[in-house]
Amino acid sequence: MINAIRKYVLFISLFIGTGFISGSIVHFGEGVTTWDITVLCIGIILFTGSSLIQEFIIEKKKYSTTQFLAFLLFSLLLSIAIGMASGGVQHFIDTPAYAAILIPTGLSIGFGLFTLRNKLRLTLLQWVLILCLVPIFAITLWYLLVQVNTLIPDSLRQGHGSHGSVHTNEHHEEAVNTSSTSSIHHDH
Repeated sequence: MINAIRKYVLFISLFIGTGFISGSIVHFGEGVTTWDITVLCIGIILFTGSSLIQEFIIEKKKYSTTQFLAFLLFSLLLSIAIGMASGGVQHFIDTPAYAAILIPTGLSIGFGLFTLRNKLRLTLLQWVLILCLVPIFAITLWYLLVQVNTLIPDSLRQGHGSHGSVHTNEHHEEAVNTSSTSSIHHDH
């Protein structure tokens, strides 16, 4: 039972960490706040810590100091790349120009980091192909996302932009009008 709980906590920590990272990175497109930086740091700690626990405690892999530092660095950067891609997808309607950059960049960088972190053995020809095809993929995906943005009707964008900022402004105006009306009634 305890083993199942440990594995579950480790498993969800990877995903929660990635979710925190993606959420904070995508909100950087609207301006950087202390909250976003805090959530990003917590996400990085969860994802990287979970990766290290999985690799070194659960799977009991033995690495030299250099290999350990490389794994740590690749895990950290991979978590950010995954966050870029998933956050861009989640908030494409909110910040389409920013998301159109985040998604292909995150996927491309993530692929390279995944390959390096997991020590996938590739031939020189495979590396050359990757180095040629990944930028082509990224540019093509960016272009397609920019085109998709032009097809999104304004009705889907209204009220979605800043997590309810339209609704917040409406409630603020309503509150101001109510308090103004209330003060008028008290003056009479």
